[in-house]
Amino acid sequence: PMVDYIFEHDLYNTDGLGKLNQQQNDAINKGDIGLARRLQVRFPVNAVMVKADFIHQSVMLETGLIQKYDDKGVELTPPQNPDYPYVTVEITGNGAKGEQPGIYYLVAMTNASKAIPIWHWYAMEHVANQGRCDYIGCNDSFGYTVNAKTSIQAGSHFTPPRTEYNNDKSSGNDPLFVTGKTYLPDFTQEKMTSSLQKLLKGMGVGTDKDIKNYKKLSAASPAWLNYRLKGTQTTFTSADGVPSGTGATVTEGGFVNSASCTTCHAQAAVDNTGAPTLQGVGGTWRPNLLGYQQVQMGAPDIDWFYNPGTTTITASQVDFVWGILNAQPLTTPKSKK
Repeated sequence: PMVDYIFEHDLYNTDGLGKLNQQQNDAINKGDIGLARRLQVRFPVNAVMVKADFIHQSVMLETGLIQKYDDKGVELTPPQNPDYPYVTVEITGNGAKGEQPGIYYLVAMTNASKAIPIWHWYAMEHVANQGRCDYIGCNDSFGYTVNAKTSIQAGSHFTPPRTEYNNDKSSGNDPLFVTGKTYLPDFTQEKMTSSLQKLLKGMGVGTDKDIKNYKKLSAASPAWLNYRLKGTQTTFTSADGVPSGTGATVTEGGFVNSASCTTCHAQAAVDNTGAPTLQGVGGTWRPNLLGYQQVQMGAPDIDWFYNPGTTTITASQVDFVWGILNAQPLTTPKSKK
C-alpha cells in the first residue's frame, strides 16, 4: 500500500516532489487552504517502513561479536554467537565496484507503522549488542519482564542503563554511566511473556528448533528470538512538554541520548525543485558528549517549513519519510561530448 501511494502520487522522483511544493503554494496564493491541506502527503494506515542494519561477517569477527568455534572447540558454520545466534543472510551482489559479497548479520532494526494511525516508531536490537540499554535504557511493557532490582522503580519491564557511583565524594555520590557492556538475560533476568510467546507462535516466528539455512532469511528461524524491543515513540513531547526520544545503539550509534525518531523524520521535506530542504537528516550544530552532532528533539519549528512571516511553504513535508533522499529526476540531462 505504501509503494502504491508513492507511485500514484508521483513521490518517487524529484519532478513529482517539486510539483507537490509548487501546487501547495499555488493553492495558498489562490486562497484555497482546503486544497493545500488535501495536497499534504499522508500515507495510508497500513503503511510500514523497515530499516535494517546488517554487518559483514569480517567486521563481526573483528569486533568479537561472533566467533569461529564454540566453547567446546567445535567449528561454527558460519561463525556465530553460539549462545545467541544472529539472523544471517548471504548477499552476493552483482559485481559492482565496492561491493562486499558474503554473509551478513542482522544487528538492529528501526521500524515504523502507521496503524495507530500516526507513525509509531520502534527500535529493535540483538540481545548481545554492546551497550544495548546504555543512556536511555530498554523498555518493553508487552514482551518481557525483567528483574525488579535491575529495573529500580520503573516497573518490571524497564531495564535501566548500567551505572556506578562516583565514590570520590564522602556523601551524595552521583551515579555515572557504565557504557559498552552487554545486557544479557543473566544480568536482566528477563523472561518472555506468554502474550509474546503466543503472538510469535501464531505468526510462525522462531518456531524452528535449529537454523536450517543461514544463507536465506526465514521467519521460522530461532535466531529471531534473540532480538529485543529497545523502545517506542509516537509523539514529539510528553504531556508536560519533555522532549521524547528513542534510538538503537547501531542505527543511532553515538547519539542515542539525543535521538528522536519523530522529530528527525518530521524534517523530511522538499523544496520546489524536489530537493531535501534540511540537510543533515535532523542534525543540529550541537555536539553531544561523544562528539557526534546531536539531532533535533521536541516539537518541530515552524521556520523549518514556512518562509518566516509569510504563508509560503519553503519545505513540503513528505509524511516523515526520509526515503526522499534517494529521489532522482525522471530524466537526466544528456552529458556533453
